[in-house]
Amino acid sequence: AQGVAEFLTKPDGDAIQEHLIDRLISMIYQISMVANLNDEAFSGNSSGVALQYKLLPMRNLAANQDRKFTQSLRSLYKIAFSVGTILPESKSDDWQKLNFAFTRNLPENITDEADAASKLKGLVSDQTMLSTLSFVDDPKAELKRIADETAKKAKDAATNSLSNADFQKFMNGDDATGTDAKTVQQVSLNGSQITSMISIVQQVASHALPRESAIQMLTSAFPFDEEKAAEILGDAGKGFELTPDGKPSTDGGSNDDNNDSATDSE
Repeated sequence: AQGVAEFLTKPDGDAIQEHLIDRLISMIYQISMVANLNDEAFSGNSSGVALQYKLLPMRNLAANQDRKFTQSLRSLYKIAFSVGTILPESKSDDWQKLNFAFTRNLPENITDEADAASKLKGLVSDQTMLSTLSFVDDPKAELKRIADETAKKAKDAATNSLSNADFQKFMNGDDATGTDAKTVQQVSLNGSQITSMISIVQQVASHALPRESAIQMLTSAFPFDEEKAAEILGDAGKGFELTPDGKPSTDGGSNDDNNDSATDSE
């Protein structure tokens, strides 16, 4: 029989030790309810929903801390408001109207948020739609900025519209080469406006539209006052008005009637 001297060699338990270490690490993260960011599950191209589920235990812990912070802050502001030095006594209960927002320091998929917000357009209010975007801190302030930008663009468009002098040159058929580059650009950018104004002037000149009505249309649809609108119309439509029966009447109408009467008498 051959003798065995295995007791002289050190046993190899690396596999068992590595398995034990991995198991302990996994249990530590599981018990502490903290996600292991070194896990292989975070190295793949997981969807946003899958990552949210992996971070759900941490979000639950954060929500619990949010509730505790909210209670503490409400107690703090209740004491501060009751002193009377910060707010008058009539507003000592305004601490109940305070809302506290806690923002998670988590990576967000802005592309998915933008797609979801665009799909909500028309289904919910604009404020609710903007609240779904993580990078919009205050939806009300964002709506106000959008309204201000829209008003500014409208004001700039009205300011940069074709001036009265340039319009007179255009109406008189002057060559565009006599105007500056800005006027040429305005004519090309405001072609529809020029066409509308020309149509109004032509209707007034042909006695198809009363002069006063044309002035009201020009002042309401274009950045003109009544004086500029009258200058644009010139002498067109003066003495023209509608009779009670809806037929046009001009100053020369009485002369025509007299001529017709004279012809009949002959």
